[in-house]
Amino acid sequence: AAVTCLAGEALLLATRKEAPFPLPAALAARAEATLQRMRANVEADRMAAVSARDEILWARAYALRFLAAWTRARGGDAEAVRPALQRGVAALVALQPETGVWFHEYGNPFAIATALQALHFAKQAGIEVPQDNVDKGLRALAMNRTDAGAFTYGHTAKGKPRASIESAAGRMPLCELGLYLFGGSDQDKLRAAVEAGQRHHGLLAAVRKYDDHADRHGYGGFFFWFDLLARAEAAARLDDAAARLPLQRQMRALVLDLPEFDGAFVDSHELGRCYGTAMALLALDALAAAR
Repeated sequence: AAVTCLAGEALLLATRKEAPFPLPAALAARAEATLQRMRANVEADRMAAVSARDEILWARAYALRFLAAWTRARGGDAEAVRPALQRGVAALVALQPETGVWFHEYGNPFAIATALQALHFAKQAGIEVPQDNVDKGLRALAMNRTDAGAFTYGHTAKGKPRASIESAAGRMPLCELGLYLFGGSDQDKLRAAVEAGQRHHGLLAAVRKYDDHADRHGYGGFFFWFDLLARAEAAARLDDAAARLPLQRQMRALVLDLPEFDGAFVDSHELGRCYGTAMALLALDALAAAR
């Protein structure tokens, strides 16, 4: 369900009226038919395995991303999509425990940040988001941030959070962005997180096609596009063009150096080509839109 919604978000980019490279008519028709099926399935909640709570966060968060992207790309459908967005917000909020710690198998900052970002997209689409749930999420996310700006891998329930910049660099942009979108961070911290992610990108690149945790820092191939998309989206929020543009150019070059022989993108083979290609296209759009 999550991968389908990410692929749908990427297809929306390709089929919008202002797309820089219009699709051939036959392909555009196929893409449109696919998008309509995706939207119907998401609105009817036919894809999410609701009993599998270990992974359900991704289905809920990326469904919100997809529906919010639909309203941005096709403003005329905003009212029709609104009920599904409202239900999506309610479903994501219902997953949050009283501690505020959204979870993927276990409570962790990147799950919290993903949920907050999805709620922000819904709010931008005009949907009311419960402030109490946002505040609990912000407090929980901030508990995992060290004084140096690194975020822990798991949730810090007690004591001071502990993580090195090197080990946390991949997830730092997403986590800082989760705080920033709701006023819990600032431009300096966001820029530092993006720069750290870029500086230590080689750690991600070294394990891009390995389907498990692969090094002493805990990086694995399945984090590659997840982290790179978040870094691109965080960079787009930087106000200082002199700082932002070089970072964006570097990231764009990284993405364009990675297609497979047929133009698809892959990190973890378990997640597959649709996922990797969707994430790469969304990253490129985030970089292009900001530029």
